[in-house]
Amino acid sequence: MKQPVMKKRIMKNKAVKAPRASKDNNHGILRDFFLGFIKIHTLHHAMKEDVYGLWLIEELNEHGYDLSPGTLYPILHKLEEDGLLTSYSEVVEGKVRKYYQTTPKGAHALERLREKIIELVKEVV
Repeated sequence: MKQPVMKKRIMKNKAVKAPRASKDNNHGILRDFFLGFIKIHTLHHAMKEDVYGLWLIEELNEHGYDLSPGTLYPILHKLEEDGLLTSYSEVVEGKVRKYYQTTPKGAHALERLREKIIELVKEVV
């Protein structure tokens, strides 16, 4: 039986890309973890100030996440659908920009997540 050829990943600026799901490995679960981190990070920043997609992509890139709009915007829409974020649109330099902010429900969820993160880091690290 012929072995599959593994392609070498080239990552610019040492960015972390959430791996794509595969039947032959556990990249799907790693991707789920990374997406969870991104959601928490998004709630955190949207609580501090109103944020928009491109700013979040750049912010997450500083932390090693290489996200495309096609990955981030569904996350933002799902967080909004779940009542954790709310949004409004504003015209900036002639273009409509959608801003997101954490709702009270999102703030409560973030506080609970912080408690669990602290507990987990103490145990794992």
